[in-house]
Amino acid sequence: MKNAKLHLKYLESELHIEDENEKKQIAFMILDHLYQLDRNAILLEKQFENNPEKEKKIIERLNKNEPVQYIFGESHFYGHMFKVDANVLIPRPETEELVYKIIQRHNRQESINILDIGTGSGCIPITLKLELPQAEVSSIDISKGALKIASENADKLSAKINFLNQDILNYGLDDFSELDIIVSNPPYVTNDEKKLMANNVLDFEPELALFVPDQNPLIFYKRITELAAAKLKTGGWLYFEINEQYGKDMEALLADFGFKNIFIIEDMQGKQRHIEGQKI
Repeated sequence: MKNAKLHLKYLESELHIEDENEKKQIAFMILDHLYQLDRNAILLEKQFENNPEKEKKIIERLNKNEPVQYIFGESHFYGHMFKVDANVLIPRPETEELVYKIIQRHNRQESINILDIGTGSGCIPITLKLELPQAEVSSIDISKGALKIASENADKLSAKINFLNQDILNYGLDDFSELDIIVSNPPYVTNDEKKLMANNVLDFEPELALFVPDQNPLIFYKRITELAAAKLKTGGWLYFEINEQYGKDMEALLADFGFKNIFIIEDMQGKQRHIEGQKI
């Protein structure tokens, strides 16, 4: 039998992670995932039977920089647990901030037609549907693997979403009439920025969802803004998560397509991370 508090320290010692807080958090996640030991169990030094083989495999993968969310196959987002694998990006706190902003603005709107572009795990459309139950929510992704994960998450969380497998660069939203909201967190990282990225992102997260051509970094934003100008209702809103380097370019892009009430919003790290605009 193992002592939960002492075993937490042992797991920390096996992890090759420089940041001590991150190391402790991941060691705790291992105990929680494998043995359902919460913080109270650790404080009370609960006795439990461990599984050395499972622990060894997890630690080996972590020490090769594989994200813990892919190892456990799940990630928290906005109070819910989402299934994730290498077909989808790991949901980020900055995206939770964008979703929160949308919910706060539209939670009293009686009927809402929402389109999410770039489904991934489904964290954006599913959370919007759960928090805005009056909404009709659709979501588009080019990746069949991503849509499979998103569909599983929607079923698990009892969220009715209309998923479509389409390449937004070659799809004119012909299936949609007027929309109240279009939201997207499209690929926005240039290849030049790869050298600034962590290995656990570069080696494991899907390139299709991350990178854009250096010579055309706003390729998805231009296309989605064009479609939003045509498909949003008067008074409808366009929301993007953006690359902090292109805030001014994004302001100009939305203005060129006639959007008003354009605002850039900083994330909790003080980075220009979201932009919104209204069709008037």
